[in-house]
Amino acid sequence: MTDTQLLRRQSPLTLPRPFLPGHAIATCLAVTRRHNRANAKLNKVQLENRMLDKILYEFALRQGYTLAELAAGQEAFNRKHRLSHPPGDFDKAGRFILHERGGCCDMIRAPSRSRPYPEMEHGRSLTHVAHLHGVPKLHLLRLVKAYETASTHEPLSSHQKMQVIVRLRSILKPVPERSRPAA
Repeated sequence: MTDTQLLRRQSPLTLPRPFLPGHAIATCLAVTRRHNRANAKLNKVQLENRMLDKILYEFALRQGYTLAELAAGQEAFNRKHRLSHPPGDFDKAGRFILHERGGCCDMIRAPSRSRPYPEMEHGRSLTHVAHLHGVPKLHLLRLVKAYETASTHEPLSSHQKMQVIVRLRSILKPVPERSRPAA
């Protein structure tokens, strides 16, 4: 009797076996192909979003918005859609305590056990972000609307891209000289 035959009799589980049956392998390959197509579509959407962000950025600068206002607009957009969060901590009772304090924060309600998030809500507000970055609230509101218009979750045709650009023109009004901060 050979060693292989002896090994089969003693412990059949130790012999090498295919990890998955044939139909499971085919299913895994199909899922992988679908996943790759979804990633390719996602990459295309991300590329288009970057292109629309570049168009938004250039158009906003031509309209008279400053780099500080653009950064504040991006921060306000991220906080509104919970892509970033205001800095702060939670105490043992689960109340949120905001770390960023300014003149706009004086009239906010103190957090309690029944209402633990008024400071978090204020930290996400346009008033707070405008005060934090020192930009006019109206400019911030326009920029957040423009970022919302430019952000998309599906690929756009060239006609849809032009529609977005036209909407950006109606949202981002030119900044008058008197409201621009002194450089």
